[in-house]
Amino acid sequence: MTEASTYQNPTQAKTKADKPARSGRMDALDGGKAIPLMVVLVAHFGWHPYLPGAWIAINHFFLFSGFVITLLLLRERAKTGRVGVFEFYRRRARRLLPGLFVLLTTLSLWGIFLAPDHVRRALQGDIFATLGYVMNWRLVMTADQYFNEFGSPSMLRHAWTLSVEEQFYAVAPWLIIGAMAFWRRRLSRVSAIAGLALFSAWLSSRIDVSTVDGLARAYYSTDIRMQAILVGVALAFALGPDSHGRAPRPLPLGLVHALAWASWFGVMTFYFLIPHYSPWMWNSGGILLTTVAIVPVAIACADPRSMAFKRVMAWRPFVYIGVLTYGLYLWHWPIERWMSLYGPELPVNLFVIIGIVLTVAVAHISFKYLEFPIIRGGVSSLVGTVGRARILVWGSLCLIIVLAFFVGRVPSLSQQLESGAAPPLIPGTPAYVPNETPTRVTVFGDSTALYLFDQIPSKTFSDMDITNLAVAGCDIARLDVQWTDIERRSPEDVCLDARASLPEDLKTAKSDVFVLMSGSVLSVRHVGTGGEIWDVRNPAYRSYVESQLDDVFNAARQAGIEDLRLMTIPCRENDPAKFVTHGVDTQDYYREHPSKLKDIADPTIVNTWFREWAEKNNVQILDLYEVLGCERGFSRTFNGVTLFSDYFHFHPDAAAMIWTWLAPELRTRESIEGD
Repeated sequence: MTEASTYQNPTQAKTKADKPARSGRMDALDGGKAIPLMVVLVAHFGWHPYLPGAWIAINHFFLFSGFVITLLLLRERAKTGRVGVFEFYRRRARRLLPGLFVLLTTLSLWGIFLAPDHVRRALQGDIFATLGYVMNWRLVMTADQYFNEFGSPSMLRHAWTLSVEEQFYAVAPWLIIGAMAFWRRRLSRVSAIAGLALFSAWLSSRIDVSTVDGLARAYYSTDIRMQAILVGVALAFALGPDSHGRAPRPLPLGLVHALAWASWFGVMTFYFLIPHYSPWMWNSGGILLTTVAIVPVAIACADPRSMAFKRVMAWRPFVYIGVLTYGLYLWHWPIERWMSLYGPELPVNLFVIIGIVLTVAVAHISFKYLEFPIIRGGVSSLVGTVGRARILVWGSLCLIIVLAFFVGRVPSLSQQLESGAAPPLIPGTPAYVPNETPTRVTVFGDSTALYLFDQIPSKTFSDMDITNLAVAGCDIARLDVQWTDIERRSPEDVCLDARASLPEDLKTAKSDVFVLMSGSVLSVRHVGTGGEIWDVRNPAYRSYVESQLDDVFNAARQAGIEDLRLMTIPCRENDPAKFVTHGVDTQDYYREHPSKLKDIADPTIVNTWFREWAEKNNVQILDLYEVLGCERGFSRTFNGVTLFSDYFHFHPDAAAMIWTWLAPELRTRESIEGD
């Protein structure tokens, strides 16, 4: 992601791919990175539904990075007899730090003066982690979910790849020195490095990616992602000069050419066909296989002989994008985040176009006026003397640290909540202004509803007059719950009594709005009316649940309530170790039956029932599942706020945040009628 194989001004990029000169050969390598990069960019800007496998392109960048870095170091050793470790680190610093310093300074200033508090609260740590090139491990520790882009992802989430690469750069020269000293034969070196890649793939296969911790570990950690880089390293040892400076005999040109085209088109299919969440990619060697698949492309791009494939890869626009790779990647994600904050209503296609244009413009300016001069002549080429250059470098570093300190000087979340200023669930939500006339709301459901509606920030939402009829442990299905094959629980008397008294309680409440908020228990197996076991795929169970919805909402209508709401069930964590239910031992059972836990953790089937029933019965859906981004996967945090205090119940901070969405929703029909 950070290595341009030849550093030239993109406005003067050569396109003679078949020239024997170094720049010609490297043009094809630059151009070979263009389409994978653009796939990543357009997916992040909004076309991810069309490119579900765009995330695989990261592996291809890792391969190119490992290949080019190792190849250059091997050529240096063949030419000079040594690997200049200090010079390597200096070149890396010149290439990486100027652009990064400008980005972090920009983000810090934006954070201090313009960013919402919930963004600033996480941004400080993200800046320090990015500056230290450990952002990937920060994301692992916070169980960040890459495929969940709802809420407020880190402004520096994308810096995880830079961290992985920099950690590789830290050991790369020593790896080359050690391999050349320890193994005399080319095949031995290639085999050893390939063995390390296989070991990395084996480590990946041991991770349970069905949990949020496991998926974050598999996606972001260095030891797992290193397999793609090591494939590139092994390829460089296979194609580069040996201990005596000799290159291997090239493969037949026709074979190289044919394999390159086949590889290229095959890789393109990955981007369109492989889903976002594909456990086999982690547990069955998919990362390694999809990385190896692009090896023929790298071989062809590095081949000094003339071929049509290289001429296509060295097409000037491709080379231009390839040379700008670092800047494009560095800036695209913050630009996407800013556009999401300040232009969320833009049509997707327009959003993508504007995002790409802005990113290319910023990357071009950065490369032409900052990165390229420093690559060629150091910082002193900008300021005139080495002394001034040192002052500028160390001063910039100190400035970023100081600015990051001020970025984090915001009220704690608890202080923010106490003041009635909960972070919004949906960015851009206007400040809530209570009406003079209260909105009377009655809610019925289980303990999730009970606690959510009890935890309404009354100071902020003072016009919400809540009658809470929810009862802990009560399911709208008045049936026995089959928790495991041997654990069965009957409805408690308090639940049956609450249901029986609901019609009268609703009449007494005299509410404007009625909300039914059922819990995740509805997705657990139940004992049917004839004694059979019903799960969510049983049509008889669906018919029964719909009959209970009819019963509950008919009671609300008979009480004179016209504004009827049915809330979808949010997703929970798909981890048996976290699935703790009072009085029932379930962990071992759901560990052995993961599909049953998945139905509970991701209640898409029951929510489909809800949506279809609501449409037929003139009931408005409150889609909590959607606004929490559950379609993109579960996340423990949202906008920097911890969502759940246990498996089922919202954390008080999350409840306050949810009310920033829920209260305006509950007033929607009232506002329309008032207009």
